[in-house]
Amino acid sequence: MPAMEPYLSLVVTARNDDHGGNLLGRMQAFVSGWIEQARRYRIPSELIIVEWNPPAGRPGLIDALQWPDDLGWCEVRFVEVPPEIHARYDHGKALPLYQMIAKNVGIRRARGRFVLATNIDILVSSELAEFLGRQQLDGDRMYRIDRHDAMNEVPMDRPITDQLEYCRTHLIRVNTREGTFNVSRDGRPTLSPNDVASVESGLLFGPGWFAVESHIKGENFRWASEYAEILLPPARDAGSSLMFQIEPGPATGGLPLDLLVEAAGQPIARLEIDRRSWVRLPLAAPLPEKIVLRANTLGAAAELDLRPLCFRVFRMDWEQRLPKGIAAGSLQASVRPAGVGSQLIAAWNAMQHVINRLAHGGPLVPLTVPVSPRLRRTLKAYLEWGGVVGLVVNAVPRVLRKLSRTRLTLPGSEIFPVGSGLMPGTGWRKLNDYRGEGFRDAANGAEIIAVPCDAATAVLAVQVEPVKTMAVRSFEVVLLDEAGRAIAKQAVNGLSYLKFPVQRTPGRSDVFRLAFPDSSPEAFGLRVFWCGWTDAGKSTVTADVLALPWGAGWKRDPIRGTMTSQGAAELILRASPRPLFLDLETDGPAQFEIRDAGGKVLVSFAASGRAVHQLEFAIEGGGLRVLQLSSTAPFRAYGVDWEGAQEAVAAVQDQPSPAFLHTNGCGDFTLLSRERWFDLRAYPEIDVFSMNLDSMFCFAAHYGGAREAVLADPMRIYHIEHGTGSGWTPEGQVKLFERIAAKGIPCVENDEVLAWAKQMRRLKSPLIFNHENWGMADLDLKEESLKGRWRER
Repeated sequence: MPAMEPYLSLVVTARNDDHGGNLLGRMQAFVSGWIEQARRYRIPSELIIVEWNPPAGRPGLIDALQWPDDLGWCEVRFVEVPPEIHARYDHGKALPLYQMIAKNVGIRRARGRFVLATNIDILVSSELAEFLGRQQLDGDRMYRIDRHDAMNEVPMDRPITDQLEYCRTHLIRVNTREGTFNVSRDGRPTLSPNDVASVESGLLFGPGWFAVESHIKGENFRWASEYAEILLPPARDAGSSLMFQIEPGPATGGLPLDLLVEAAGQPIARLEIDRRSWVRLPLAAPLPEKIVLRANTLGAAAELDLRPLCFRVFRMDWEQRLPKGIAAGSLQASVRPAGVGSQLIAAWNAMQHVINRLAHGGPLVPLTVPVSPRLRRTLKAYLEWGGVVGLVVNAVPRVLRKLSRTRLTLPGSEIFPVGSGLMPGTGWRKLNDYRGEGFRDAANGAEIIAVPCDAATAVLAVQVEPVKTMAVRSFEVVLLDEAGRAIAKQAVNGLSYLKFPVQRTPGRSDVFRLAFPDSSPEAFGLRVFWCGWTDAGKSTVTADVLALPWGAGWKRDPIRGTMTSQGAAELILRASPRPLFLDLETDGPAQFEIRDAGGKVLVSFAASGRAVHQLEFAIEGGGLRVLQLSSTAPFRAYGVDWEGAQEAVAAVQDQPSPAFLHTNGCGDFTLLSRERWFDLRAYPEIDVFSMNLDSMFCFAAHYGGAREAVLADPMRIYHIEHGTGSGWTPEGQVKLFERIAAKGIPCVENDEVLAWAKQMRRLKSPLIFNHENWGMADLDLKEESLKGRWRER
């Protein structure tokens, strides 16, 4: 029988120098643990250990470690990079091991279909090993995972199951996409020093929160992404109210924060916050285990920060006394702007932060100063009116203009009111403001998406005005349905309030279009100040407003990074002659159908497990269409790849910053197909300290087409704690960098990684740093093997 090739290659590097303390003990746990997991879950694998610059006078790792008589499903290969090759590097005397270059040596010689770059102090959980044993990895993905750091007294003489149980119950911290956080021994989150909640409150911060930050001493806060969990204490008095001070972040795109609060999977409040404010959130007994704060935002990152900073919280606690203006016993969530005192303190703290950065930041200081949407609008309007004199001179015209409008939108608010179930499709410019008025400019055919409601009829109204560059100031606006049929028409003559009666199909999303003769040079000739339902046409929205192409019937799973459905959901896509690619996953066999608005079956297909389905069907006409996707079983969607859908999203959203990848601890677990590793030429081979080189590769892989997939709990890797300062830990970071600086070893700064990532985002292509001989392919290195029984002897 011919020899089998390994399904998985694991690549690590080390030298027998006791780096980090008890190196051989930690490494023994790693190799023995993997050999046993490979045997248990029948994973044809090879473990490649690159022994870099082995120290003189010490045995090689193949002799220093213990090996079972039967390696089972794992072959072990040792590749040696001798001291004379190490001596070629400029910093070889100060840096005994070049981690990423050493891993490249192993990756270049790997034979597995997939290659996992990891480290010698890692234990793989049984759930993760079982997943790998299924041999269902996707060659177009880059797999990442949270790293759980465990105490270092792992029982080395016990079976792998006992070692894993020790790690599970003796945790120190967890390294997630959002940051590195201390946890209790069993993995439950803990509060950080100077956290925004007190220990007495019993509140904890789950997924979606970033670490505590402080611009200056005394002003602490936590940033949050678009999904953030607050874990509640098990016992609390009935009718408790949670109080927290919150401020919108840059990910709102300068808009007010549209915040949805959920408990037990159900919405309990929806709030609009445009400045630093206090939120009072009454919670009925019994308290849920957690509440979720969801920010409906564009998700754009700040210029110098990849994180989606949707909002930040300064303080959080249980209500001690009733705020002014709130009735006793009120069960309604409420928002109250922070007082003048809080605003002055915030301004003072911001100024102190700027002074501190200017004083210690060197000759060129990049600054990130969060500015609330309200403050930005105020300063912008002040300049547009010509300062104080302009505001005084134009006081009367400003009042008359305001009185002439039938519908008013609060400055900075979206023209589609919160709770209306309306959102823009294609044909709109981003929300803008001029002299205190918010608006969106619309092109002929601008689309309005209406999520499902419980009414059969409604009245859609828009407050509009021709832009100043329109050659014709009086014209008709026709409201069209999804298929392009006229519903109603109204005349525009200057500032106008238009009302359109429409028919709705309860439980289904609709797409409407505004058609008009556009005579403006910019082709965005209609300025829309407000778009919503009239009082006579109001109805109850029965679905969340989600981002395109996800319509009704979807729920976002922030842990998996997927959209989930119980069996029926909408896809809102732009008609395209190209095939539709759906990345779907089911837990078992299921039958799928896609229907158009009239109920006609466009395509049907079967699915089981995870796969990308190429679907070819025709949709007549153009513009966005609402398609009904139904299945005989619940399913998850990882993505939709159809040129029309991408164009529709791009027309609504600004171009995002480089993807917020899970690069935290990526040197301990980065898994791709061997083909992808070779296409990208693996890690950058730069003569510097290894810090951030692994992150650079992750960005290259992402923009090279290997989209990130983060493996979810209970799949884990456990990292056995090493000595402080020998490798990166939060506690040893300062000592590590001091040691590197003292030895004169350069390293790639995070700002440099971000700059390269932006280049890759702009070019839509990876940056390749290595020559064709990467991984020392042109060198004949010494190699020894311990073979597993699955290979022919």
